[in-house]
Amino acid sequence: MNHYYIGFFLKSSERKAGRVNLDEEFRALRRHGYRLTPQRETIMKFMKMTPGHPTAEEVFSYVKQSFPSISFSTVYNTLRTLKKVGLIRELAYNPSRFESNIGDHYHVVCLNCNHISNFVWPPMKELQEEVEKQTNFRIAAQDVGFFGLCPKCRE
Repeated sequence: MNHYYIGFFLKSSERKAGRVNLDEEFRALRRHGYRLTPQRETIMKFMKMTPGHPTAEEVFSYVKQSFPSISFSTVYNTLRTLKKVGLIRELAYNPSRFESNIGDHYHVVCLNCNHISNFVWPPMKELQEEVEKQTNFRIAAQDVGFFGLCPKCRE
């Protein structure tokens, strides 16, 4: 699962924190050979300010307000580029979601409404070490999710 690849151009302290400032993200994009177009900048800013896990369609709806002629393909390809560079990650849920928080955390997904919440628990590193020990794999990334019903759907 390559969707948790973290860009080589981010400092390790920034990767651990899960978020870096936009200027550093812009520089990382350029170092990977990509231009910073107004559309990419808007998408990056949206991803940065969005605390949730938007779908590509939700990102498209937001960007279309500023760029009415932008295509869904442009937005989706930009999200794929940002993922490739390591500035966002794609969550392989249905539908796919994107997030700019690339730090270690778990996800809790509602089986009814698909709401996703982040959950941070310190032993993630311990879990990874145990998985490596038991399987002899060298873990490069993790995608741990918990599934259930959110408080709103339980009402």
